Amino acid sequence: MKLAPLLFALILSSAASLEAQRPQDPVRPYPYLEDRLVFDNPRAEGVSLAGTLTLPEGEGPFPAVVLVSGSGPQDRNYALEGHKPFLVISDYLTRRGFAVLRYDDRGEFHSTGDFRTATTEDFASDAQAAVEYLLSRAEIDPAQIGIVGHSEGGYIAPMVAVQSPAVAFIVLLASPGVSGEEINHMQTALILADLGDSEAGIAFNLHRNTLYFDVIKEESDPVLAEERLRQIWHDSLDGQILPEGFSDEEMEPLLAPWFRFFFTYDPCPILNQVRVPVLAMNGDKDLQVPARENLDEIEAALLDGGNSDFSIVELPNLNHFFQTSERGSLSEYYTIEETFAPVALDVLGDWLAAHTITPTAVLEARVDGVPTGFGLAQNYPNPFNGQTLIPFALSQAGPVELSVFNNLGQKVATLARGMRSAGNYTLHWDGRDALGRSLASGVYHYRLETREWTETRQLLFLR
Repeated sequence: MKLAPLLFALILSSAASLEAQRPQDPVRPYPYLEDRLVFDNPRAEGVSLAGTLTLPEGEGPFPAVVLVSGSGPQDRNYALEGHKPFLVISDYLTRRGFAVLRYDDRGEFHSTGDFRTATTEDFASDAQAAVEYLLSRAEIDPAQIGIVGHSEGGYIAPMVAVQSPAVAFIVLLASPGVSGEEINHMQTALILADLGDSEAGIAFNLHRNTLYFDVIKEESDPVLAEERLRQIWHDSLDGQILPEGFSDEEMEPLLAPWFRFFFTYDPCPILNQVRVPVLAMNGDKDLQVPARENLDEIEAALLDGGNSDFSIVELPNLNHFFQTSERGSLSEYYTIEETFAPVALDVLGDWLAAHTITPTAVLEARVDGVPTGFGLAQNYPNPFNGQTLIPFALSQAGPVELSVFNNLGQKVATLARGMRSAGNYTLHWDGRDALGRSLASGVYHYRLETREWTETRQLLFLR
């Protein structure tokens, strides 16, 4: 019977990263601005994060995204297996008008701090610091900052969205919808099957991994935990002559705080609390975060929490890193020349464009003074051709969203989103969506939502 080593969830290490020039890597000079910077995490002593902010040329402020990588020590480009997916994504989105911030993980490359003692929650505080840094930049629209997280980064993005009112949207790329322990069981079975292991061999390794995880979850003393883990390995040999078991290099991450947190973390309670728009996207060849099982869990959690603006997308023939792939095998990551499939870039870019506001389509004005209540007034003129005014009143500060829907209930434009102070507001809207395209003539509904109130009215647009 073949004994497989414990598979580290979501592939912990990028040690296999190799320098290579891939076809999708952008080549300087870029048609946008590039700012290398350092920002502090005020919640973590000694953590300064080095990164790169790319800014479109032209008039701002711009909508912005923070890119958050998956497990293991990653640089700002998420460089692994000879690819730099965050460099490719950043280039693509910046050319489409988005500012993009990517950064080195704490304690790695040019960032300071200790990666080895950090958990997913600590990495979430780093991502929140990145959002807060963007708020300090005049080039960034403070109402249009979001997070794009890949793999474990998809655990992190909802954490920050729930903690920070500055997060206007999140994107979950190949992200788990179940606990780290469940993910490891899924990927162990799929990867071993891809390697040709038998059903009996897969079952044996899953059982042995369960014994490992029980130790990790139950035993807080690292010395005793190591003794128990090595004993489980020894018992599993059953007289076979195999390597001596865990090396010190393999044992260290098993005993790290990250491992214990990750394997017991259930993302659903946090996903229940996410109220901002969500895109969850995966490839159907993903062997590390199987698409259907995890997308279904994410969708169920968002529905249970009452989120009304999310998109679930499963793309055919793409692996964990959104490369066009035959089997999704880990061995293909390096051999595939494509870094990030164009179809996946377009889905990402189109969704982001539809969930950010085009300044030329919407102008917002606020009048000082606190109204006595919440209210959404009828637009005027109505019907309209060219421009209409939509007044609304907020009696207290908080997050708001004002969106337009067609008669099928589909959202066609978002006119306002994010934190607003109390006051009387007027939106000037010219009948275009977030991509600057004029809507078709017809009857539409516009809806204003806050934490406590929702109100909907009807308007008629004539081209």
